[in-house]
Amino acid sequence: MTEDTYMATVSVLREYFDLPQREADDIASQLKTIHLAGGQVLFKQGDPADSMYLLVRGRLQVWLDSEAPVYIGEVVPGESVGEVGLITGEARSADVVAVRSCILVKFEQTAFERLAAEHPSMVMRLTAIVAKRLHENTIGADSKKRPSPSIICLRPLDNSEKLVQLSESICAELEKHGSVLYLTPEILQRYEERSFPASESDRISQEFEHWCGQQEQAHRFLVLGCTAEHNKWSEFAEGQSDLILLLGASESEPSLREFEKQSSVVPRHVKHKVLLLSHPDEQITDTCRWLENRETEYHLHIRGGSDADLQRVGRMLSGNANGLVLGGGAARGFAHIGTYRALCEAGIPVDWIGGTSIGAIMGVAIALYGDVDLVEEKVRAAFVKGKPFEDYTLPVVSVLSGNRMNKLSQRFMPGEIEDLAIPFFAISSDINTGDVNIHESGQIWRATSASAALPGVLPPVVHRNNLAVDGAVLNNLPVDVMATKPVGQIFAVKLSSQNDSEVEFDDVPSGWKLLMAKILPGEALDIPSLTSLLFKATEVANRKRTTQLADRADILFEPPVQNFSLLKVNQFDEVVNAGYEHGIRILSETFDVES
Repeated sequence: MTEDTYMATVSVLREYFDLPQREADDIASQLKTIHLAGGQVLFKQGDPADSMYLLVRGRLQVWLDSEAPVYIGEVVPGESVGEVGLITGEARSADVVAVRSCILVKFEQTAFERLAAEHPSMVMRLTAIVAKRLHENTIGADSKKRPSPSIICLRPLDNSEKLVQLSESICAELEKHGSVLYLTPEILQRYEERSFPASESDRISQEFEHWCGQQEQAHRFLVLGCTAEHNKWSEFAEGQSDLILLLGASESEPSLREFEKQSSVVPRHVKHKVLLLSHPDEQITDTCRWLENRETEYHLHIRGGSDADLQRVGRMLSGNANGLVLGGGAARGFAHIGTYRALCEAGIPVDWIGGTSIGAIMGVAIALYGDVDLVEEKVRAAFVKGKPFEDYTLPVVSVLSGNRMNKLSQRFMPGEIEDLAIPFFAISSDINTGDVNIHESGQIWRATSASAALPGVLPPVVHRNNLAVDGAVLNNLPVDVMATKPVGQIFAVKLSSQNDSEVEFDDVPSGWKLLMAKILPGEALDIPSLTSLLFKATEVANRKRTTQLADRADILFEPPVQNFSLLKVNQFDEVVNAGYEHGIRILSETFDVES
C-alpha cells in the first residue's frame, strides 16, 4: 500500500466509522487493499456474502440481472458495498462492477469480528448504516437514474485541427455547468511532476491515478483528451471515464477506426460510448452509416458550428438537458404546438423529444423544423388542409385506409430519425408480442405511422416482421422511456379525454336510427362516432398507467382540451391556443416566468 493510498484509506475509515485518528490508523495498518481495473467484477449476484468493502478510490456500479441489466446505483469513494451480506449472511443480491480503476479495502467476516471486538463503536456505526440503506430501498429513495458523468474521455476519430477545436469548444461549454480540468499528456508536461505521463506511450503510475482521483473531487468535470491512436494514455483515459465521447467530422469516412476495433473490456451497460458528429452546414445525412458498426448509447449532432447544438451537447453531458414527452390524443394533440410555443417564449430549450401517436407526430415536427412558427405552418398544411382523417375505406382492417396519412407523413416528415438534430423516439405497440416498440432509427414517416396506427381506425404497420399499432395501447405517455435518456428534467404533456358530459338516452340507438337522425331535420343524436369510440376506448384502457407515468414527470402540462373533438381538425387554432395559454400558466407558476 503506497503512502497516498494508506492516507486515503485512513481518511475513509475515519469518516465511515466515525473513528478517531489513532483507531483509524490502527485498523488501516491491519487491512489489505484490493485493486480492480475498469470493467472488472467485484462480485456477482448469487455469490456467497462473507465480506464487505470500502471504496477508497474509483467508482463502482450496482446492477441487477446480467442478462437484461437494471441499474441500481453507484458507489463512490467513502461508501461501502456488501455490508448487508456481511451482517445477514445472505447471498449477494446484485452485480457490482468497477467503472474505472478502483482501490478498496476488504473486511472479511472473521477480520471484521476481530476488529469490532477491539473497536466496539464500529458495530453500532455499521448497524446504523445498514438500517438506513434498507429504509432507503424500502421507500424507493433511489430514483435508479444514473448520474451525469464526472470524467469524460474525448476520443477523436481522426487527428484533425477541426476535431481539436471541437474538443476545446466542448470543454468551454462544460465550463458553464461547473469547473473543468482538461488533461492531455502535452498539458501534463507543464506540471513538471516525474510521476505524470509526458507522452501518450508512458506508463501510468499509481501516483498519477491518485492525483486524478483528487482532481475528480476538486472539479465538476475531469476531461481526458486523446488522439486517434491506441496507446497507454488512451487506455487509461477510456478506463477512467464515465463516458467516452467519439468525435467525428461528417465529411470524413464513417468506417470503424483501427483503435475502435480493440473493444473495451468494460460492459456497454456500465460505460457509455456516445458519437458526436460535426457537420459543415445545416444538412445532416447518412448518420446510419456511422452507427451501423459502432456500439453507441446515443449520438448527437453539431450543425455548421451551431451554438444551439453545442449548448445542447453541454447540457447532455452535464445532466442539465430537457426532455419533452408528448402524449396521444388525436386532433387534441395540436395543443402540443401551443405548449412548445410557451416553452420557447420562456427560453426553455428542448433537447430530447419522445411521443406516442399524435404526440410522436407533433414531436418529430418540432425535431425537424425547430422554429415554432414553422412547426405550426407545417402541421397546419399537413393535418388541417391535408385532412388525414377523411380517407374512409371498406372497414375490413380499419375504418380509414391510412393512405392519406402515409402520403402526408412522407411529404412533411421526410428523412431518417438518426439525422434529426434533436434526438427523438416514437412509441408503438407490438400486437404479436405485447411489447412496446421504441422507434429511434429508420424512416421518420414509418415510425410515426406505426405510433399512430390506432386499432380499427388506421391499419397496422409492419415493423421488424411484426405488426405494430398505436403506442397508446401500451404506453400513451412514455415518461419512463425518457427517464432512461441523459436528461435532467422531463416536461410531459398529457391529453386527457375525460369530461363530465352525459348521454341523453337510455339505450344506444341502432345504426338505422342514427342514419335516419342524420337525414331527418331536428333528429340529431349526440353520440360519438365509431372512430371516436375507438379512440376513447384506447385512452380509457390505458388511463391509470398514463396517470402513473405523468406523476414521474418533473413538469406536467394538462391542457384543457377534453371538450374538443378527437377528429375535427377545423378547431386547430383553438386547440393550439389552449395548449399555449395553459403552458404559459404552468411555466409562470413553476419558474416565475412572466406571462
